[in-house]
Amino acid sequence: MLYLVISLLTDLILNPLLSYYSGNQFLGYRIFTIIEYSLITLFLHSIIKNEKFKKAILFLSLAFFIFSIYDLVGSRSNSFDSSPTGVSCILILFYSLFFLFEQIRTPDSLFLYSTTNFWIVVALIIFFSGTFFIFIFSQSNYNVPEFKSTFTLINSIFNILKNLILAMAFVIKPEQAKARKSIPVL
Repeated sequence: MLYLVISLLTDLILNPLLSYYSGNQFLGYRIFTIIEYSLITLFLHSIIKNEKFKKAILFLSLAFFIFSIYDLVGSRSNSFDSSPTGVSCILILFYSLFFLFEQIRTPDSLFLYSTTNFWIVVALIIFFSGTFFIFIFSQSNYNVPEFKSTFTLINSIFNILKNLILAMAFVIKPEQAKARKSIPVL
């Protein structure tokens, strides 16, 4: 929920203000990439059970933060941050797929699709896998009008899809998921 609020505030307030006062239309997105990665990784870290993998997440996150801050400070300030965004996509996809793998291997995950966490992770996988390549190509092609319209279309479609699946995830009641788990398998 916090992620959705911050995403909305970034689009409505942070980006226009930073663009107006700094003259940099991408500074807000660069900052949001770091915040987005942090919030999603914090969520995934909290639902993954494997302690070794949790330590790997912390190490990879530290490397991501160093890389993102270096990119923020060292690169052209008025360009799309496709490198940190691409790395963020890959890491979030990796963590998400590990969560699903971990759930499938667990014997108590008979009704995995009836849990909120499952649908949140599915929304993340769909969004980040669907937008990965347009984020990668954005650094060199963002100023091309045809690419900009394609970028907007693809990003909007996957954003809407992600938000619909997240809404569905929040509608699932935990009591229903627990009740389904207690049904014995014959």
